[in-house]
Amino acid sequence: MSTPQNSILGHKTEILPARLATRSDELNFRLPIPEILEASSILISFLQEVFIKQYRNGRKLFLNASGVTPHAIPDAPEFTLEQALAENWLPRPPDANSEGAAL
Repeated sequence: MSTPQNSILGHKTEILPARLATRSDELNFRLPIPEILEASSILISFLQEVFIKQYRNGRKLFLNASGVTPHAIPDAPEFTLEQALAENWLPRPPDANSEGAAL
């Protein structure tokens, strides 16, 4: 028989693997970045030129998809391009350490 507690526990067990998969996917995406950048100085220059514009585009997409109030997400990144490209770095919520979080 299903009880509210069973439903809640089932929901928690579904969320945890999804979070782990997301972190795993993120790491798989980031691992080849240093090699790609080492092979192309033009690509590094391009990333530096479009970093803020692409942050703002990503912000718009996130705000549209999430329904979060625009005041909750800064207009400009509070992290550097180098931080964003680091394989084990993710931004933290505003109430957390401003240096970012390791995966």
